[in-house]
Amino acid sequence: MSTDPRHLLGQKGEEAAERYLRDLGYAILERNWRHGHWEVDLIARDGDWLVLVEVKTRSGHFRLEDALGPQKQRVLVEAAEVYADQIGFDGHLRFDMIAIVTGPPEELVHLPHAFLPDPEF
Repeated sequence: MSTDPRHLLGQKGEEAAERYLRDLGYAILERNWRHGHWEVDLIARDGDWLVLVEVKTRSGHFRLEDALGPQKQRVLVEAAEVYADQIGFDGHLRFDMIAIVTGPPEELVHLPHAFLPDPEF
């Protein structure tokens, strides 16, 4: 287990995000799903939607618009294609972000549909 404070902070945030989504009724399918060099923090089902969730945890405030850049968006879209193919999913895909500031005060912000994939997707 890592003792890197940033890694531990990230784990804490992912655990909080998972609890939050479960409380909303999401079914968590994967946590820290990996394919090659890609990693998706959480993959869940929200009704008919397959949801890939990027979790960002910080100890201080940060700009949400800077937290999910174009490169990470491309990785999530490519990962979604691979994962959906692996499980035979042929439905709606969504890309969410959960931002957590550990505070004080602690804050969790959930952005459903955080970005839209390129129309070619």
